[in-house]
Parts: sequence; C-alpha cells; structure tokens
Amino acid sequence: MNAHQLIGKVLLVSVAAVVATCLCLGTVAHGGVVLSGGGLVLIEQGGTFDAANLAQGATPIALDELSAYGHLTVELNDQIYGNSNSWIGNGATAPTLSYGNRAFAGINLGATPVPVSSIAFGRANIGGNVDRTLSGGNPYVLQYTQVANPGVAVTDTGNATTGWATVGTLDYQNAGGWDFTAPSLRHRYGFDAVSATGVRLLVPGTGLSGAGTAIDEIELYQTFVAPPALTLGEIGGSIVPNNMAGQSTGAAAFAKDLIAGGGYAAHQTPHLNDETYGNSNSWIGNSADTFAGVTFTGPQTIASIAWGRDNTGTLADRAAGPYTVQYTTVPNPDQNTPDADWNSFQTITYSNDPSFALRHHYHFDPIASVTGVRIAGLAAPTAIDEIELYPTFVASPTLTLAEIGGTFAPNNLAGQSAGAVAFAKDLIAGGGYAAHQIPHLNDETYGNSNSWIGNSNGTFAGVTFNGPQTIASIAWGRANIGPQVDRAVGPYTVQYTTVPNPDQNTPDSAWTFFQTISYTNDPGFALRHRYDFDPITNVTGIRIAGLAAATAVDEIELYGVHAQVQTLTGSVIQDETPHAWTLPNLGGAIPAEPSPGDGRYHWTSPGEHVWMPLLEGTNVTVESSWGVSFNHSQDVDYFFDPDGAGPLPEIALAQDVSQTLLNDQVTAVPSGQEWSGFFQIGEGLDLSRESVFRVVGNPAGVSPQALSSAVWQFTAVVPEPSTLALAGIAMTGIAITGLGARIRRRKARRG
Repeated sequence: MNAHQLIGKVLLVSVAAVVATCLCLGTVAHGGVVLSGGGLVLIEQGGTFDAANLAQGATPIALDELSAYGHLTVELNDQIYGNSNSWIGNGATAPTLSYGNRAFAGINLGATPVPVSSIAFGRANIGGNVDRTLSGGNPYVLQYTQVANPGVAVTDTGNATTGWATVGTLDYQNAGGWDFTAPSLRHRYGFDAVSATGVRLLVPGTGLSGAGTAIDEIELYQTFVAPPALTLGEIGGSIVPNNMAGQSTGAAAFAKDLIAGGGYAAHQTPHLNDETYGNSNSWIGNSADTFAGVTFTGPQTIASIAWGRDNTGTLADRAAGPYTVQYTTVPNPDQNTPDADWNSFQTITYSNDPSFALRHHYHFDPIASVTGVRIAGLAAPTAIDEIELYPTFVASPTLTLAEIGGTFAPNNLAGQSAGAVAFAKDLIAGGGYAAHQIPHLNDETYGNSNSWIGNSNGTFAGVTFNGPQTIASIAWGRANIGPQVDRAVGPYTVQYTTVPNPDQNTPDSAWTFFQTISYTNDPGFALRHRYDFDPITNVTGIRIAGLAAATAVDEIELYGVHAQVQTLTGSVIQDETPHAWTLPNLGGAIPAEPSPGDGRYHWTSPGEHVWMPLLEGTNVTVESSWGVSFNHSQDVDYFFDPDGAGPLPEIALAQDVSQTLLNDQVTAVPSGQEWSGFFQIGEGLDLSRESVFRVVGNPAGVSPQALSSAVWQFTAVVPEPSTLALAGIAMTGIAITGLGARIRRRKARRG
C-alpha cells in the first residue's frame, strides 16, 4: 500500500510484525514509548488481568512507600486497578542515582525460580489519572533476580544469581501510536523468557511531587501469546447474511452500564444488535472502561466483526478512544462474566476523524467454540449503534493507484455519451447552485463549474450504467483542471452493485464494498486519481459513499481495462506537480525549465514531500533538478521506496545535497532566482507503479523553501550485450582476456 492508499487512517500494527522488528533491532519505538533490550515488545494497551497472573498472591516489594497518603506497597498486586489502590514511593532516593540506588517496585515470587516472559503495569488502568506516568528522560528499568525470596536488601549486581540483572528499559516519552495513546493505562509487554524469583521496575521518580511515579498494579506471566490481529476490511457498508450477532438469530446484547442510568430511550442495550443503524438505535455507556457485547445462542466460529458509532453518517461524536475486542468460550456470558474469562484481540484506538464514526468491518483468523464477544475498555460516553459477527470474511477488491491527474481514456463506461446516468443522495443548498448539479458527475467535463457537491455527512454519489458491465478501473477528482483544492478532504468508500437500475434509493445492503481511501489536506488530492482493481463482471452501477458534507466531485469515470502505466525504455522528463503530495505552495516563474515543466519552482513546509513517478522500468538512472530562490541554502536528502509500502524499506539515495553547490549549473538567474541543471540522485533502480521517492529537508537548514525539486528525469540504462560473437559463433560463459571486452552489470542498490 502506498502513501495514497490509506484505509480510513486506522492505525493497525500487526503484533507479529512488531515482534519481528524487535528481534532485528535493539530499540523499538511504539509511538510514545521506546523499548530497549531483552526482546521487549508491546502487546496490549488497556485490557485486564489474566487468570495465570503470577503476581496474584505473591509478595509485593518496594524500596519505600508514600504511606501518609495511602499509596502502599501491598497495592502493587491487590488485583484492583485505579489511583486509590496504587503505590507511590516516598521520595527517599533521587531518581537520577545509579541503578543500585534507584527507587523500585516489584514482586517477590518465592524461593524457586519460575519462567517469566511478560509484565503488565499501569498508573490507573480504569482511567481518570494521567499524571505520574511519563519517564521524564529517566526510563523505567525492568530487572529480575534468582536470589531466593528477594527483598529490599538484594542489590543490583548485574548477575541474576547474586542480585538484580537488567532485562531492558521502557522510556515512556509521550502519547502516540495506536498502542500507546494513553500512557497511564495498563500496558502489557513480552520479553525474552527469564527464570526468576523476583521481578521489579526501577521507576522514573518518587515522592508527592509531580515527578513521583504511581503504579496501580504489577502483573507477571510465564508466557504470552500474541492476541489475534484485526485487519480492516471495510468502512461503511451494511449488514450482510449470516450475521450471528443479530436479534433475529436469537443472540442477546449486554453491557456494563447505560448513559444516564438508561434514561434515554434511544440508547438502550438491545440496540446493540437490533440490526438497525443510527443514533436513535444505539447504545451509550456511562463509565470509563465500560463495555458492550453480544451472547450467541450456542458456540460459534467467528472470523470477522463490525461495529460503528452511527453508520448513517449523521453523527460523528462519541467515537474517539480505545476499543478492545474480546471473546469468551464460557457458557452464557453476560455483563457479570469475570474479566479473567475474556480473551483479548488487539486494541484499536480511534481519533477524532469523522470517518471513524462509520461502521468498520475487521477480519481475523477463525476462532472456534466462541459463546460471546464484547468490546471493552471504552471511554465514557462511547456510542455503538450495532455489533455484527460473521463466520467468514470475503476480501473486497483492492484499489491500486494508477494515475494522478491525466484525463479521460477511451470507452469511459460512466459517461453520459455511453448512456450512463448519475445519481446522488443530496445536493448542497438543496440544489441551489447551477455549478454543482448531479448530472455534472458524468458530463465528461472537468472543473469546479461542472461538479457535484453533497450536503450531509455520509452522503454519496454514483453512476448507473446502460446495462451490466465489466469494470476494472475507476477515476474521480475534485477539480482536475484546478485551481480549487478545497472540499476534497475525507473518506471515499467505493462500492458497486449488480441489482437492476440502481439509484439513490437502492438499499445499502445491495452495495458491495471495495475499500475506503481517506484524503488529507494535501492539495494533490484535488486532482483526478485513477485506481485499478481485478475485473468485476455484471456490474450495473458504482457509487462513492461515506463522504463528508460538502465534498465535491467533478467527474466519475469507469473503465473495463486497467490504466496503461508507462514502461520506461529510454529517457523521460516529468514535472512533479501532478504526481506529488505535500506541496502546498508554488513559487514564481523560473525561465528555461526543462520540458514538460510548469515553469514554477515548488516548495513545501515543514520540509518534506513525496513523489510518485508512475513508471515501470529496470536499471533506471534518476536525476532531479531544482528551481532555487536566493535564500535556498538547506541540504536535502533523497530516499527511494521501491514498493510504496512505507518508510521501513526505503533506500537512501543522495544525502546532504546542498543547492548552493549547484550554482555552476545555473541556466538563468533572474532577480535572485536560479534554475539548476539535472543532477543524478540514484542509479540501478527498479521502478514499479507503486514506487515512491521522498525528499526531506535537513533539520539543521535555515529554510524549508530549499525543498523545491520540480522536474525529474528517468533513464532506463540498457546493458551492453553479455554475449560476445567471434567468427560468427555465439560465445557464452567463456572468460576472454586481452580483447578489451567489458560487460556492464547492474549495480546492486537494495542494500
């Protein structure tokens, strides 16, 4: 998935992938926490006690305690979360002393070592208290010992047989990432297994001051099993057959509590599975760490779950926060089933993005004999309009970006000239603007004056074909001829149907989901974007749904074949504007820009932009050229991402390149502005349609305007023949010397 193929901005990280990263790197960052040493890996945010907690019934230990305020050592493993049952040290030691003198809190496991490979702790897992958590530059230190019945007298020797030895460090820096949005909540970690009689945490600080560290509970486990990973498959959409959670199947809903004690008829527990979307048929909880779920009529196999705040798109509040999906196999589970009987998936945290209010459908490896599912750890007052569970999940078609900008191709199935008819849910101002009418969706004319604009959150627009068609490519934009770049931000959910004569009244259940793509504030998203997918037959209509209010679409195009991506055989020059994002500003004209440049230098703030050439080729040499204003003195770095998957597989190309060193390449210097010639940034590269280049300004530079690469040249280098013909005979695999023969080889650039 490249940078344009963001699915709803949901931040999901596979635990298996994180573990793999941890095995390769000594330090691993998870948003706001940095883990170092010992194979440490974050596996859960929030959640609750596991029945196999080794700390339960063991002896808590601490250097000291803030007893005057009731924050006692015994509360480290009293099996109760919250500030009122937490430990705080009394300030007897300074937090900056060596490991041997640092304040600590831990668990004495007895005289005989037992295997330990997981720890969980938090400041106040039930919420409400967020202070006394962060490291402040002084990380938590995880240690273990094999000394029998360890207590305060055991010292830090670095050898577990004689004292405390360090597993690794946990630097709580700030909130960030899907799995560390709330540092004060319980977080569970896995690490390389140790045999221990005790485990402790050296804490960042002590005392009543703001620097004092609070821990409400320490949990220890012999093993950890990575929770099942949830994979987002759909945003929006509708209830489909075989929903095992619906009331029509006999399933029953339950919840921890209700807002206002159940005083709102619109927000009752049975609404969780009444198979009706919308705020008026939703549940809203009343407390921090509340939960809601569904009990099946008997054991079931589950493979996917869907829920949302208001899938009608009317309301987008009460959706932000963590969602921990859990399942159980005990008979007849309900709101009174103990936390220890629930098994967690991963925790997903939603931001304030309105797209999160829509139904999200996740799939996972099938789990058998499940009797109930709940969504726990919810913030108050989270709203859920429906919970759905299914035994299988059918993967939706995937959209692959094929073109940015561009224009109509032959055989546009969605055009009015092909007999297609446009439809939409609504119109801005009730249709009061002549420039923004429904027929403009397929009038085969680009631009704001020939566009449609919707009127409500969750609105949609589409096209009905003149009979069933095979489709393989779709394109749309906000204003492909510019200059408008507004009204493009938000989610776009592409859907198709096979029912006859679809229109704005066709039920949601008749539409099949592709995927949801969310556009940011980048002006590049206002241009036409064309996406390819595996061909689908017998399609009667397409719609783009789940749109934010006032979204504008100037044209919808559909094709029966994929876009033709250019295969590079020689040399090509491209202006980056139609292919780049995070380019919010365009400078004044600069003469002598190489064709097909637009005659303007490009720059961005805060100092980074991404460039997608949309070319295919092997053994490619890449050159760039700058339009430079008088104050551009900043060094820049270039990176290459072969498959557009993200920052980790990037290859560093040219680095610390200073524009001021290119003055000898100037072709024109009008009024302090310059145009550089081409200079090479990489060679021997393989380009695919998903390949991405990234240009980053050096933070030490003085001006983000230095980031102004505007024109690129790509050249496919054809290797010299590796076969030498002598006297009419083809010779291969023979070493020949003294003939001045040279065979060029492609340089290995993948590091």
